[in-house]
Amino acid sequence: MVLYLGLSRAPDGRIFIISEFIENGNLRMYIHDKTKPFPWRLRLSFATDIARALAYLHARKCIHRDLKGENLLVTANGRLKITDFGFARIAARNEEESKRLTFCGTDSYMSPEILLGNEFDLPTDIFSLGVIFCEIAARKLADDNTFRRTPPLFNIDEDEVRRLSSPGCPPAFIQLALECLSQVPSQR
Repeated sequence: MVLYLGLSRAPDGRIFIISEFIENGNLRMYIHDKTKPFPWRLRLSFATDIARALAYLHARKCIHRDLKGENLLVTANGRLKITDFGFARIAARNEEESKRLTFCGTDSYMSPEILLGNEFDLPTDIFSLGVIFCEIAARKLADDNTFRRTPPLFNIDEDEVRRLSSPGCPPAFIQLALECLSQVPSQR
């Protein structure tokens, strides 16, 4: 996680979160900028960092709800840190709280249950993680053409994930990405 340092209030009343400065951009830039080398060792290290950070959040019943490349910052020593907790919420403890979790996030990374307007919980972040793993595997960003989401199920085409994976992608990594993308939240 990005280190939280404090809050500041502007004269007009706006509140700003102050955090540590992370100097090497974000994961989206690494995926998009083909001039930067992105070897498999670094890709798998990034994937591990994201999974560990998400496990930390989920152990504390916190749902990020906007996991995407822009919110994964690269440190000077090549590690990833999660930021932007503007949509983060504590997981619902009962059915009533579950109904109050609102629709939010970025379309390309949203789980089918959010896009369908259904109740969701911690597995919604795992779906987003699967999309990010697909981006890492293919070195292509999820958008309206790549890893496209279409009704009625809003799932991602498994054949596309396999076809777009970069040479040298470990088959187990592709399988892990696909398991994270399961249509059934409890199977993620």
